[in-house]
Amino acid sequence: LVQQMVKRAEQRMLSVVALKRQLAGERVAMLDSLSPLSILGRGYSIVQKLPDGVVVRDAREVSVDEDIRARLAHGQLLCRVRQVLPES
Repeated sequence: LVQQMVKRAEQRMLSVVALKRQLAGERVAMLDSLSPLSILGRGYSIVQKLPDGVVVRDAREVSVDEDIRARLAHGQLLCRVRQVLPES
């Protein structure tokens, strides 16, 4: 009888551990999908002003002939602004 109770308790603990492991895996996957590197991997870039590295969020923040850096999933591009286009 005691062995059966121990066996059931052990099975319940294993079930709880398996459920917690699954939930943790799901949360890790969700966090990974939101990480900046994952977003860059989907084709986006982070554009920064040079030399200070301030992130550009609006085209009006840069001027013609200004140097900027585009950070990609794999590598960076150093660019010079040729034209600032208004929002369309």
